[in-house]
Amino acid sequence: MAMNVSGFLELQRHLMATATAGVGLASEDFRLKRAIDRMEPLAAASPVIRRITDMAKQITRPDQPNRAGLLLETLGLLEAVLKTQGTFSGPGETGQLKPVDPVFCGARAEEGIPYSRLAPLLEALTGSGNLRYATIMQAHEETPEIFTDYRVRTRMVKALGDGYGELADTIERWLREEGNEIAPLLKEDFRTDGVKGMDRRLRILGEVSKEKENAFYCRVLPEASRELRVTAITTLRYTEENEALLLDLVRSEKGKAKKAAMWALSFLDTEEAADFWRGEARKHPQEAVELLRETDCDYASDILAGFLRTYLREKASGFEGLTKEQKKGKEETERRLIEAVKGKHSPAMCDCYPELHRFCPEDARDVLTDSLLLGPHPALIDLAGRLRQENGDDWLEPAFLASMLSEEPEQVYEQFSGYFLPGGLRKCFLKSEAQTDKLQRVLERLKRNEKDGGLVFLFHRTPGMAGGPLIWHRLPVVLDERWISLFLRLPVKEAKKEDGYDRILSECYVSGDPTRDVLYGRYFYNRAMERGTRAVDIKMLKACGWEDFHGLIEQVQKGKKPLPLWQMKQILEEIPLSGPEKGGELNRLLQKQKSKTPGELRVLENWRDNLLCGFTLDD
Repeated sequence: MAMNVSGFLELQRHLMATATAGVGLASEDFRLKRAIDRMEPLAAASPVIRRITDMAKQITRPDQPNRAGLLLETLGLLEAVLKTQGTFSGPGETGQLKPVDPVFCGARAEEGIPYSRLAPLLEALTGSGNLRYATIMQAHEETPEIFTDYRVRTRMVKALGDGYGELADTIERWLREEGNEIAPLLKEDFRTDGVKGMDRRLRILGEVSKEKENAFYCRVLPEASRELRVTAITTLRYTEENEALLLDLVRSEKGKAKKAAMWALSFLDTEEAADFWRGEARKHPQEAVELLRETDCDYASDILAGFLRTYLREKASGFEGLTKEQKKGKEETERRLIEAVKGKHSPAMCDCYPELHRFCPEDARDVLTDSLLLGPHPALIDLAGRLRQENGDDWLEPAFLASMLSEEPEQVYEQFSGYFLPGGLRKCFLKSEAQTDKLQRVLERLKRNEKDGGLVFLFHRTPGMAGGPLIWHRLPVVLDERWISLFLRLPVKEAKKEDGYDRILSECYVSGDPTRDVLYGRYFYNRAMERGTRAVDIKMLKACGWEDFHGLIEQVQKGKKPLPLWQMKQILEEIPLSGPEKGGELNRLLQKQKSKTPGELRVLENWRDNLLCGFTLDD
């Protein structure tokens, strides 16, 4: 006989209303309290119902510090109970019900995840000690979908205040990729009194919501503690509505807060902001170079172009009249200036490239390449093609990148694949084999995007005034499949930097093509036999369905540099052979081993003995 679930449904309805209105109003919601009272008779009959009732009561208490978390957990438990009691009937033919997908702040209660897998992750996110970082990283690699579960999401937000900086940085990076849907969780229970992690919350909110949450940034600013105030000021950069406020802050603030206001102002493409920075550049040029590094406004680009031309004129004169110490200072000026002009694309900046190439050819090419990776502005794409057309293959690397970002994949292949022709053909085609290396450096930046499986160019930049972990830029790109066929058919010794081809092929691999899988298997098997087995070989051979793994362990130490123990362990754990088979090959390897220390040899011998006896490496 089915249980009467009307009380459960009423409680669920009022809890959902609380989620919409905000848990701050729960203590005054008499309808919610009445629904909880109706659950009391049922609570005596079941520990689960008692738990639901008690948790719901806690939500209505104003002194409960974690009402939002309790609300989510109560809704999840209610949903689980209702699913066990749900029935469906009606006139007509039966059909498949479409499941409702309850979403809260971009998170959901993920189905099919056993608690045995969820519990260690929740404990790692809220516990202490550095070893839990490995648990979190392993879970993210093996079951990334678990991180969309609301129980995990809420704990991730709290972990932004974790004392282990690397963990907090990693979680900040992951949450930045979730988009604006994460905003409500970031704002929930936000505090302005210096509690650790609030600066990270605010920084992420700015990245994912930009001007949409401007009212929140302005509300936080007057109440913010000293460090949080700096972060709050940096979030004012997303809308020109804040121009007057930022100009006031520049005049009233001091130290780091004043610098934050100046930095935020540099992102506003207005005449008043431009006038301010032109004056500031005349008075404090070094500070201007530092604070204008990340903006892409044309006035900032023009200011930096002026600094660059002045510097190049001084360099052309050999820094005449300067002492040795002063010349050393000019080297630091060059480094900072080169970093600051990346990504700038005003006409004045584009005109600087020929002169920069004359005095700093390698820097000029690198700056243009990095600028394209920061954002492929049409002016930079046109510049790369024009410079190659006028000056030849000195500009090959940025021109190749610009072509990949702007032209059809087939056209790119037809234009540049000749640089990778094997053997004598390549030598006839090229003036220098170094040109192949330039193109290879571009292709080595390709990475497989975890979210959609597409290829992207990956580029990172150190954060500026806003702080936080490395800023990663991802530019989607489509690669003509003929590139992969070309690399797979190149003789193993043809490439000047073979490891680069390994990285390109492993990132570009897509399963499902049996013919391609055979070519991949042969390539990585031959690579392992030629230069010594590496973890990437085992990974790729397993992915493409290769069956013969015998002899690969014996090749582990074939390279010039012996592998460290942790890499050898990784290979031994991943290779699909039985324990005794692994132990036998490891024994043959030990008989030839001469380069390991006595301590390392003892570890290898212990692994061999364990494997031969059918145990794991760590038994």
